Amino acid sequence: MTTPGRVVNDLFQLPEAPVLPLRFNIAPSQAIAAVRIADTPGQRELVSLRWGLIPSWSKDGTGIINARAETAATKPTFRSPFRHRRCLILADGFYEWQKTGSSKKQPFYFHLLEGRCRPC
Repeated sequence: MTTPGRVVNDLFQLPEAPVLPLRFNIAPSQAIAAVRIADTPGQRELVSLRWGLIPSWSKDGTGIINARAETAATKPTFRSPFRHRRCLILADGFYEWQKTGSSKKQPFYFHLLEGRCRPC
């Protein structure tokens, strides 16, 4: 996340411009900036949330970090949070990893470039 707070403020119409530290990698279980609907009607707020979902049935607090977009609305683990606890995660891009050999993986960084999303 390298987008300045004033740009984030303009994009999401927040009450004030946030001060966001530069983050070049955000790993699961770390705090991440997110925008969600505030308690005040018609307002949004910037909050710090922990990356991951701890299902209600988890006995040891173990969380899940990824869900498939195609099934998130229907899988029992994600169904209720998908309906009632949504937010926008602030990120300039994301990595996908592809196996290149028996044990090697190559990262690919995806981000918007000139208004279009494409791999670099």
